[in-house]
This record gives sequence, structure tokens and C-alpha cells, in this order.
Amino acid sequence: MIPGFPFIGENPLYGVVEIPDYVFPVLFASMVAAIILRKKALRHQSFRFVELDSPPGILYLRPFSEDTDWRVYYSWGRDNQPISFLNKLKVLKFGVRMQLPRVLGGIGSEFGEILSELTRDYGKVAAIGEPESPPILGADNVYVSDDNWQEKVLQMARGANLVILTAGTTPGVLWEVENMVKIIPPSKLILNVPGGTLTKRRKNYASFLAKAKEIFPRGLPTQLNARVITFKEDWSPILVTKAEPPKGSSSHVAWWMSHVLP
Repeated sequence: MIPGFPFIGENPLYGVVEIPDYVFPVLFASMVAAIILRKKALRHQSFRFVELDSPPGILYLRPFSEDTDWRVYYSWGRDNQPISFLNKLKVLKFGVRMQLPRVLGGIGSEFGEILSELTRDYGKVAAIGEPESPPILGADNVYVSDDNWQEKVLQMARGANLVILTAGTTPGVLWEVENMVKIIPPSKLILNVPGGTLTKRRKNYASFLAKAKEIFPRGLPTQLNARVITFKEDWSPILVTKAEPPKGSSSHVAWWMSHVLP
């Protein structure tokens, strides 16, 4: 048994050829590094920024601090909320359809690509970015300058079918939160809380809650049970439920985001 790698077990070739135990963890680490580098190469080979001729279907806003390659790849983490057996089968079917072809090719689908598939009935996803930001695969990456970024965000948000806003505490994110509440209907906003584990999400949510709770007319939940929150027409928050909400609502998109995003 190799310390730190209990799933590898003992060298099966002992007595045939002598292979040092350190070879197995090195091979495993090399495979992981190869996958990450391949994903990174794919990201930086993609077309980085586009000019939109019309409003996006989905406007995706997030703190640029979430844009390191590692966080873009792995900052989610499924919520594992209880759901019915039939819904588990639906989630499994979707996951296999999205991931299997790319896993066989050595890379899995990232959350931007899965998000685009989940929301394709609403139109294409547009992600605001900086020149140094790694592009979000699966989205139209739109560059906005420091001079006009606020005007551009407002223009895109007004025309979008949905706005997915990742919670944060930077001045830019808090400005986005305040203005989304002012200019778009509550049913168009999905609030996403980042973090690869429930503990991290709750910590991030607590920081966000301390700064942004008063911005929302009906407040926000004190406890977080899922990574996403949607809103009723009076801005009352809606948490993810066990049952799948009706198709065509932001709650339906949020339910699927909670269950299938990696």
C-alpha cells in the first residue's frame, strides 16, 4: 500500500519486475497535470473576445478574482441536494451526454460549456472579461474597458433573458448587484455563490451577505442550502427545492445548475 495513495494498492508486478513504489504516484500526478495543461491550451487557443451585435441570451457576471485557471476549472462542486430517483436518472443522463465524449478525449466539459447547454433555450451566454482573464469556454467572451464597463453591463443586462451574477464583495460586484436589482425583473436574476465545497460557499456567502443583504428589497436567506438563489416577483428569495421547478423559469435553470455543474 502506498502512503497517501490507498487506491493504488501494492505493486502487482512484484516478483516479475521491480518497480519503485514512487512510480505510481508520479504517473498519477503526471496524468492530472496533462489534463490540466490540455484544458489550459484549449482555453487559450479559443477565440478570446467578440463584439455582440445584439443582446445576449444570458449575461454571466463574476468577480475577476475567480478567473485564475484553477478556479475556472474547479471552483464549483456539486451541491448534492436530495432529489427523487427519477430526477437522479435525468441528471445522470445529462451528465453522461455532456461529459462522456470529452472524457474519452482526455478532457471533461467545464461549467461554462455545461451552463451554455443548460440555458440554450434562453440564447447564448455572454461573459464580461478582461484581457488577462482566461476565456470562459462555451460563452461569448466580451471585453469591456475601464472607461465604459458599467454602461456596457447595464446595456447587456437590460436586453438579456437571464442574468447569472456570481456573488463577491469587490466594489465592482456590489455595483453590479445594486444595479441589477434596480433595472431587471427579479425573475431574470440568478445569484450564484462560488466555492468548491459547501464550507467554502458558506464562508463566501457570509461575506457577501454582510455587504449586500440590504441591497435586496426582501433581504437574503441567512443560511445557504445551495449555490444558487432565484427570486419571486417581489424579490422574495427562492432556494433550490427537491422537486424540479417548471421549465422556462429561472428556478428551473438554477435547479439544474445546482445538480449538474462540476
